[in-house]
Amino acid sequence: MQPRNAALLLLLTAVAGQGLLRWRGAKDVAPGAVAFRLGDSTSLRQQQGAAARPAEVRAGELIDVDRAGAGELIRLPGVGPSLAKRIVAERLRNGPFGGAPCLDARVRGVGEGF
Repeated sequence: MQPRNAALLLLLTAVAGQGLLRWRGAKDVAPGAVAFRLGDSTSLRQQQGAAARPAEVRAGELIDVDRAGAGELIRLPGVGPSLAKRIVAERLRNGPFGGAPCLDARVRGVGEGF
């Protein structure tokens, strides 16, 4: 391939790539980032409200504190966001709890009612 043809092909590829990025709406998004489009602000407010009020644990439902994330732990009675984060942080630092007595001993704020 002649240098002139190679340069033209490179230019056309760059222009087509830029066109594709603009068509897909990837403007101002870092490579590898995930971008979400919001249709309206009402749905965003509804989603934020739902996140602030997680569903409580139903009768018979079990949550494994050795595997659950903070978002799932806040569904437990008496566990707020800060306690849930402390539980997850302690588990990441020192491994699984293995039961309620160990959880109570390792995480301040967890009592017998847990």
